[in-house]
Amino acid sequence: MTTSEFAAIGWVITLFGLFVTNHQANQRVTRNEIRAKLDQLNRELNSLLDASKNYYLDESTQLNIQIISIHNAINICDRLIVELSKSSQPIDLEKNFNCIFELVTGGNFESKNHRPGDEHTLLCKMISLQKESLLKNVEDWYRRIFH
Repeated sequence: MTTSEFAAIGWVITLFGLFVTNHQANQRVTRNEIRAKLDQLNRELNSLLDASKNYYLDESTQLNIQIISIHNAINICDRLIVELSKSSQPIDLEKNFNCIFELVTGGNFESKNHRPGDEHTLLCKMISLQKESLLKNVEDWYRRIFH
């Protein structure tokens, strides 16, 4: 082999190495962006659960503040779920989230007849279980895609 052939092979190997390194860096950035969204979804679901518990259980709470907190958390969660469903490896969380939404906003939510109290304990437990189910599905998906 001549010197120019060795140089050409060197260039090909270098370009291939650059391509692989760039691809891995892009994957790392994507993984970090997805992880940040999942962490934000977790925080917002926790906020939704806390606001729901306050709304349904705490007799001393200001209901209007909790209603606003609930709607805010629902809107942010919904946006994040839509973003995750549009990723290169989409995940469908609509069914899980719709169940949480129905539990939180069903019944006499925002009704003038609503009174916080212990009779809503089972509802709050169900909201918590559904939240954990959604998060389990998200974490299983993340591990399947990125590990």
